[in-house]
Amino acid sequence: MKINNNRKIGALVVSTLALVLNVAQADEFKWDLTGSGNWNTDTNWYNVTLSATASGTYPFTGDIVTIIGSGNIVNVPQVNPLTGNPASLTIESDATLMFNSGLREMQNTVITNAGLILFKSGGFNMNTDNVTNTGTIAVDGAQGAIIHGVNNTGGLIVLRSGYLNSGFNALIGGQLEILATGTYSQTDVQGTNKLDSVTVTNAGLLNWSSWISKGETSSRTKSLTLTDGTFANSGIVNLQQLGSSSTAAVNLSHNLNMQLSGSNVFTNSGQLLILNNTSDTQTNDQIAQFTVNSGATLENGSGAAITISNSASGTANSGYAQYARLTVSDGATFTNSGSITVSLDAATTDDAQHYATLLINRDWTNTGVITVDRANKTAAVAALDLTGQAYTQTGADAVTRLLNGGQLNAASATISAGLLGGNGVISAATTISAGATLDPDGTLTLTSLTLDAGGILNFSLADTDLLNITGNLTLGGATLNLTDDEVSTGTYSIANYGTLTDGYALTVSGLADEYTYKLDFITDSKISLTIIPEPSTWVLLLTGALTLAALRRRR
Repeated sequence: MKINNNRKIGALVVSTLALVLNVAQADEFKWDLTGSGNWNTDTNWYNVTLSATASGTYPFTGDIVTIIGSGNIVNVPQVNPLTGNPASLTIESDATLMFNSGLREMQNTVITNAGLILFKSGGFNMNTDNVTNTGTIAVDGAQGAIIHGVNNTGGLIVLRSGYLNSGFNALIGGQLEILATGTYSQTDVQGTNKLDSVTVTNAGLLNWSSWISKGETSSRTKSLTLTDGTFANSGIVNLQQLGSSSTAAVNLSHNLNMQLSGSNVFTNSGQLLILNNTSDTQTNDQIAQFTVNSGATLENGSGAAITISNSASGTANSGYAQYARLTVSDGATFTNSGSITVSLDAATTDDAQHYATLLINRDWTNTGVITVDRANKTAAVAALDLTGQAYTQTGADAVTRLLNGGQLNAASATISAGLLGGNGVISAATTISAGATLDPDGTLTLTSLTLDAGGILNFSLADTDLLNITGNLTLGGATLNLTDDEVSTGTYSIANYGTLTDGYALTVSGLADEYTYKLDFITDSKISLTIIPEPSTWVLLLTGALTLAALRRRR
């Protein structure tokens, strides 16, 4: 039976009531075809309400739908053949619901999936907050699939190719897998998004960004929180604050944050990008931040890279700032055996309200490579910041390099191995231990310095390297290693200091045999190196000159 040629009901009384009230009656449908078939083919469905097959139409708005297992595949070939939103949709184990040309909208449908929901192509908007997935939801060539509110315990969401353009208001449990050609992307959506107790593997792209435009009228906070669970990244995680180029004031704050909470463990063997690329003028706070909360873990492995970059070219209002920042809380675990770059871009506005910072609120040991580059900005800040905490470096291949005014701020900096250098500023009581190297590249400024016996001070006379020590200098028997291929006689400044606290124990290496040297530790609170020819060289020169004079007299 049909009502107005478009609706079936299960009993005459209900039919009459529906006609009187002009209200559609929900039916219960089950897939009635063994194998593959189309959703919008009437004969493929069994109407449980009517106990009938091929009863006139396929299920749509308000119906209760079950796709039974046994290898059955329900193909949805059109953009929106559902003609609305079923009240509930159940996909049993070993059954497949496959979308080939997109799904405009599925709102308020209770979805229970133990089989496979497959998005093959087109644009999708699966906009419901009530999804239970113990099977697989796969994006394989689709674009713009949106899933909100998923209980994924025991299930798998996999992005094979194409992209999932949105976020999970709450994805609970199970696995999220992003393959090399898959993308999980969300832009312009504010609010709190969660991955709760999820096992995430990313070999593709996770893009978490926010766009700021001059037409906005309210501030925005957007966060992705990973609570418990794990995240294994071998691809790219891109946390990026964007903004339009405009001369109009944007007197708003925008906070883009990705954070690890609970016992979450994030292991990076790929790239983690934390970028602030806003370009609007007169902004309030504009922040791109990755936070490791107490109890959580961030491991940056060998060959992996973390980039913290501020290229914001706009101007912050008084009392506000532009940030790109990785923050490690006290009680969190953070290890680095890969590389970390903290930098200001050449385009960054040069004022004291622009920051690129690795902020670590605990004692910390580095075994990898860290580069902090301020790009010769005189007011903006690029820093490795452990203010009040202890910084330690171990491992022969470990490097901390501060370029163009880049900063290291800590209570103490103990370099037990590897290299510390550059032409930046070290606000820490710094110790270069035996086997470690201090390598200035231009002027390197330190608040205090201890050079232990067995420590090495690399120095280029041609590049006019200089140590500028504003406080105490302690010389414990280190070696001044000259790195020039050739040197010239003369006097060179090695270091300025406030106070020389302990002796004159410094030896020189790397000098050719025809030269000798003299060190002055006292005059004008500086260390000077004078290079002169070896005495035997003077004898040879004098002998040659006398011989030449004698030959001339004979002539």
